[in-house]
Amino acid sequence: MFVTVQNPITSDVVKRVQNQVNARVNDPNPQRRVVSVVLDFNPDDKPAATTEFGQCLELAEYLAKLTGVKTVAFVHAPVTGHTVLPVLACQERVLGKGGAIGPVVVDGVPRFEAEDIRRTAYRQQFLRQPGGEARMPV
Repeated sequence: MFVTVQNPITSDVVKRVQNQVNARVNDPNPQRRVVSVVLDFNPDDKPAATTEFGQCLELAEYLAKLTGVKTVAFVHAPVTGHTVLPVLACQERVLGKGGAIGPVVVDGVPRFEAEDIRRTAYRQQFLRQPGGEARMPV
């Protein structure tokens, strides 16, 4: 299944992604049920960035909690700001020739304080990845 993730990520975008994925993952017809979801974070081959944290966290948590489904982030242009969070939440990432992940702190996104909830959310997503603890930036 292929799902486009429009940017900036808003509550409407999150609901649309959830509805599309839930409909196919929970399809009563086993032949229509999907076991992998590819999320295109760069519709129209354009860079993607979201400065608002909340909706990106909501999408990341949703993707991280999906069971029985492989999630793949397709990044083929730069992804920055909080859009990075749901990309990290996917089990796998495929980067095209022009794809890049980060930085998170860009214009409109303030630096994180040591105990900032945003920092904690990124840390949790990063540590979910194989070898993440060894690569976690300080």
